Amino acid sequence: MRARPLTRGFCLLCRHTKYVLWIGPVEHDGQRAPAYACEDCCAFVRTYIHQCNQRWDRRPAT
Repeated sequence: MRARPLTRGFCLLCRHTKYVLWIGPVEHDGQRAPAYACEDCCAFVRTYIHQCNQRWDRRPAT
């Protein structure tokens, strides 16, 4: 797997200037812009999604 390049920029999530990676375009009111996130925020989001998936998987079967 190829590592994503880090560049100095503005994190969309924590709103700090640090090394960030491109996470995709965002759209608001019909305007599109590139979105960047720092490694700390990416790790937080990965953990959060993992926890949500675990809760979803523990639901009783119907």
